[in-house]
Amino acid sequence: MRRVAFEEKVKFTEKVKRLSKEALTEFVKMVQTMTPKAMRDVGAKKLQIRVDDIDKAMFSKFTEFLDSQSKKDEIKEPPNKVPKLSP
Repeated sequence: MRRVAFEEKVKFTEKVKRLSKEALTEFVKMVQTMTPKAMRDVGAKKLQIRVDDIDKAMFSKFTEFLDSQSKKDEIKEPPNKVPKLSP
């Protein structure tokens, strides 16, 4: 079984941190259902997702979800306004 590279894990973690509240809730439910061994209850209504406990196949599926969410966020963001220059 091929392991997930450290750099991929770092990118994965950064994408998780950028999720909206709704997307994060959906992501946590996915992990709980598909890879429950990766979930840790650390108390005070906090969960920890242990990336090292996610196998390569599930890691790829979760990455696809994270990428789709980041694309949705890009679409929702209004385009940057260019300031008008006065003559």
